[in-house]
Amino acid sequence: MTSERPPLTRSQTASIAFLATCVSVLFGAAVPDLLIPMPPAKVQMAEQGQSALENSRSPLVRMLEASPVRSSLSPAVGTQIPPIDVQQVKMLYRDLGYDLDTVATANQEVPRVFLTSVPDGLTAINDTELRKVVFLRTILPLILKVNEDILADRERVKAIAARQAQGGRLHSTDSEWLESISTAYGLSEPDSTLLLRRMDVIPPSLALAQSAEESGWGTSRFARQGNALFGQWTWDHSQGIRPKSAGPSATHAIRRFPSLLAAVRAYARNLNTHRAYAAFRLKREELRDRGQALSGAVLAQTLTRYSQRGNAYVRSLQTIMNANDLAALDKARLSRAPVEMASLETRPQN
Repeated sequence: MTSERPPLTRSQTASIAFLATCVSVLFGAAVPDLLIPMPPAKVQMAEQGQSALENSRSPLVRMLEASPVRSSLSPAVGTQIPPIDVQQVKMLYRDLGYDLDTVATANQEVPRVFLTSVPDGLTAINDTELRKVVFLRTILPLILKVNEDILADRERVKAIAARQAQGGRLHSTDSEWLESISTAYGLSEPDSTLLLRRMDVIPPSLALAQSAEESGWGTSRFARQGNALFGQWTWDHSQGIRPKSAGPSATHAIRRFPSLLAAVRAYARNLNTHRAYAAFRLKREELRDRGQALSGAVLAQTLTRYSQRGNAYVRSLQTIMNANDLAALDKARLSRAPVEMASLETRPQN
């Protein structure tokens, strides 16, 4: 992985601190996205050099800084962020100090930046390494967010199971939640052992490799028009994009999603529930029981049924992981700072 950002100056560091306290937050989830505003900035900037600092920040960041802080906003009435292109995304990541090399080698936290779609102009980048870096930096926070939510649910299941083991009575809220989450994970009735086998994270290295392989590093028509990162099929053509190469007898389409985060959530749920990936879940459970790290390269070996290419597909994933040192990102974690941004506008999905 290559770095595009020079070392931060003192003024740029101040800029990031200022941004962290005043930018609005967007959660792109399965439920409607909400804008949750941050409190006004309290960081005092020195007047000297401030003009140069303003010019160095990306237009997107400066626009957000100038936006009034409001409460309980929905996308319909909130500050509208224009569609984000590659240059804006590069400047945004620079301003936030978001660099994959430092994430991998210096344990830098990943900012909570959740773009709703792949950046415009990604296909026009001739520099292959640059295109990869932009794509990986866009997708990594989404994967970490989905894993974060899964781990939170996992801890709740563990707490409920421990209470039951001690003969404790469950509150109706916990009972109803357990019933609901068990159904969502494809279980006919609550069973904490089976649920925990399914309710677990996807190593970022594996998810990044699959998204790169399935979407052509974010350049495929399905990724650009439907946020389809993982090539998931649907037989409801109103919910998908028909492949141009599909024959007249083909009945499937590539499932489209309202946001990239929704696509990542669906991908994780697919690996965690579909019978074709039972070996994946058993291997993951085995690694956990042995106290070993969840290796994307090891778990990829179980995904021969994800593609008609079988073992050749697995080898492609492992090549992507090795060539781009993706295993180094398996320990990445989201920042605790509430700095989250995304484009509120999605492209026409035709």
